Amino acid sequence: MVCVLLGTLFRLGVVCHCFKETEIDSFPGSGQDFVMQNLFFKRSNLHPPKGVCFFICCTMTLLMFAKTTGRAADNWPDFRGPWGDGYAAEKGDNKIYGVPTHWSETENVRWKTEIPHLGLSSPVVMDGRVWLTTATEDGHDFWVICVDAETGEILANKKVFQSDNPQSLGNGSKDNSYATCSAVLEKGRAYVHFGSFGTACLDAESFEVIWKRDDLPCWHYRGASSSPVLFKDLLILTFDGADHQYHAALNKNTGATVWKTDRSAIWDDEHIENQMVKDGDWRKGHSTPLVVEVQGKPIMLSVGAK
Repeated sequence: MVCVLLGTLFRLGVVCHCFKETEIDSFPGSGQDFVMQNLFFKRSNLHPPKGVCFFICCTMTLLMFAKTTGRAADNWPDFRGPWGDGYAAEKGDNKIYGVPTHWSETENVRWKTEIPHLGLSSPVVMDGRVWLTTATEDGHDFWVICVDAETGEILANKKVFQSDNPQSLGNGSKDNSYATCSAVLEKGRAYVHFGSFGTACLDAESFEVIWKRDDLPCWHYRGASSSPVLFKDLLILTFDGADHQYHAALNKNTGATVWKTDRSAIWDDEHIENQMVKDGDWRKGHSTPLVVEVQGKPIMLSVGAK
């Protein structure tokens, strides 16, 4: 599951927005409940590979997590893992699980399955199934793929969205894809997100679409990257684009909007004589929110560009 941890690295200087002592399931839309703390992350020179197709590999790591008798999780329901912190083992579990640290074409690999098109989303795992997203490189068609974790067999390869006039990835095309947001899972449900191109909920057994949305606006500038987050009955989405910067919480059962909150950042970049800045480059973000508990209250931390 090392690839999941790599997805947390961002190539931006950022601002952390904390929702101040407000229940996440009843957020106001005014955005006045933000408090801000500046955080800065060093730029990374990581560049994901590009190609017509990708391979998903099942390593001995996944096998060990699935077969262990300890408390390490056998499900990895979102890109941060079962505890939301990137760890496979529960807090306080000091057992050594013997996770492999080396791989090759043959070493510590159980199976390898070719995945069509291009997607940079992290695989997520539940009940013996691996879910991921992919899209055509021109951004016209968006797919969800489900793979059997034991055999590598593709169980579902379903197109969920189509765009006649997709946004360009611009100069971010070498670093991003149209399927970079990771799916999130819970029992019986899979939620996939492609930014403003669409969000969908699927039945995890039949692979049928339960609901979908494609009416949440955002010019992603270099493509969507923020993954959805489940909290109680909400599916929380992040839209940090060049034109709009907001969070939207959808009812996970129906897809209806429960609340929408704009970021409260004061950009003060209108005077910058630089075309990329004028296009909204300084406003674009790629992060995924993190829900934590502080003094018994749920708090959502969301990193945005500034």
